Amino acid sequence: MFSPVFPAGPLFSCINNIVVLNGEMNLMTKYWRRNEPKGCLDIGLWIDFLEMLSFVSIFVSTGIVVFTSSQETLSEWFGETPYQNLLVLVLIVEHMLIAFKFFVAGLIEDVPHWVVEQKRYMGNRVNQEKTEIQKELTTRKLVIADKQEQIAFVEEIMRQQHSDRDLASLLLPKLL
Repeated sequence: MFSPVFPAGPLFSCINNIVVLNGEMNLMTKYWRRNEPKGCLDIGLWIDFLEMLSFVSIFVSTGIVVFTSSQETLSEWFGETPYQNLLVLVLIVEHMLIAFKFFVAGLIEDVPHWVVEQKRYMGNRVNQEKTEIQKELTTRKLVIADKQEQIAFVEEIMRQQHSDRDLASLLLPKLL
């Protein structure tokens, strides 16, 4: 785009990209460490963004298809179509697609049955572990005033009992 004004611009851009790429490779391979993976319950706010994106894409795609179609194709299907008729056509097709989207969304379960069962199972395990830790706390008859010591003590008990990280991530907030 700017080549007629500054012919060496693409060369400098290519050199810059090579230097940045080599620098990033060094950082990634030598100095940065991969984060510890953490579990989460769902994708959070991203589901709302994806729903909004799919909803807006219906309007945009329908408008693009209708307004960029050749006039010959539209006149074959609908006869002579002035601009107002194209707007009405866009609105009708958009509403049909939105209704179809909600119909299909209603047919598909939001949470599969096996996930509901797994959550129920994990909830039962959390409750069992919680009662076991409470029993151990009462048998030791320890009263820990400092919150950090309490967290360290509960983590130590959980480390002794099992090494299930998913269960630990669900259990720890409920205990403290």
